[in-house]
Amino acid sequence: MLGDRCRLIFAAAVAAAASSASLTSSIVAGLAVIDEERVRRCLWKLEHDYEGPLPEDEQGEKTQKNDIAFEDITELRMSYESIGEIRNLEGFTSLHTLALDNNCITKIHNLECLPNLVWLDLSFNKIKKIEGLETLAKLEDLSLCNNEIEKIIGLDSCLALNALSLGNNKIKELDQVGLLRKLPKLNVLNLDGNPLCTLDYKNYSIAYLKHLKYLDYSLITSDQVCAFSRAIVWSTTHNMNSHTYRKRRQRTRTKMSW
Repeated sequence: MLGDRCRLIFAAAVAAAASSASLTSSIVAGLAVIDEERVRRCLWKLEHDYEGPLPEDEQGEKTQKNDIAFEDITELRMSYESIGEIRNLEGFTSLHTLALDNNCITKIHNLECLPNLVWLDLSFNKIKKIEGLETLAKLEDLSLCNNEIEKIIGLDSCLALNALSLGNNKIKELDQVGLLRKLPKLNVLNLDGNPLCTLDYKNYSIAYLKHLKYLDYSLITSDQVCAFSRAIVWSTTHNMNSHTYRKRRQRTRTKMSW
């Protein structure tokens, strides 16, 4: 059975969420919450490599047999659970892998209790903003594909980030990619399926993100790096020369008018 302390943490957290008037408006009716029963079921399915819903007559019998200590759990996968909000994870202090993909989550928060988290999957949700990751200093792999994100922000504290998936979001501006230069260990990046893909984002990404090794699931070759770097240098020099030429012409016309 779960330890008494862990059970009390879960019960208190769920009760607080249910009774708080300020939270009621943010929880969509009919969506699931992260509670003890759901955690037990997901852990059993992970242990037995079981996919899909458990038959109702077997859920209690199968999941109640295992003794569980929250503080010892390192991996938790709660995909396709219709979860509406990230809550009630306070006891999972050793967790390094968390999958909450294919749910109904709209906001990233309540993760500050997971200081050892290394791998986080929040893909296929309804998230509009990257936030709530400030305390995840050990995070190395983050998937936020298939959400509603427009800006690449909120990652400045994730300096250990190695892989970032932002495919199929609503990122439009090319300069958003340049913000990722603050991540010194970023080797893998996915931006496929965003509106900015109509721009020359691959050249830009490869030239400016020096540590990048994979872009949109494809290996970046040394030849590509050299070619794209030369293209950026040429473009910059061309723009500078054009600007200088325009200024000279303007001065010449001003003198002639006198």
